[in-house]
Amino acid sequence: MPITNSQEKFVHELADMYDAEHQFLEAMGKMRAQATDEKLQTMLEDHMQQTEEQIRKLEDVFAEAGQEPERQQCMGAKGLVEEASKMMEEAGSDEILTENREQEIATARKLERLAPKLGRAAA
Repeated sequence: MPITNSQEKFVHELADMYDAEHQFLEAMGKMRAQATDEKLQTMLEDHMQQTEEQIRKLEDVFAEAGQEPERQQCMGAKGLVEEASKMMEEAGSDEILTENREQEIATARKLERLAPKLGRAAA
């Protein structure tokens, strides 16, 4: 279904980010289970807690918008997760966290720019 107004665009982007956060959380859980380096395990655990908090904040934004939380498959996150899994198999590096975080920040900034246009406060 095509997006026809700013409200629909906002909810679509919100659902996209909600899915991305869930994908990242699931992937980090798998990575943590595979990680042998204690520092990497701790970094993943910390980032998982931050991601869980982001999910709660997105759920609050859905509620404020009068919507039930829903996931719209985020193909960008799917690609990052697939690439991160491949990287973990090949090298086991923490640079995957940086890539995922950069994607999250870019999407959050997009939502923050769109929210005031809809009369909403940025979360």
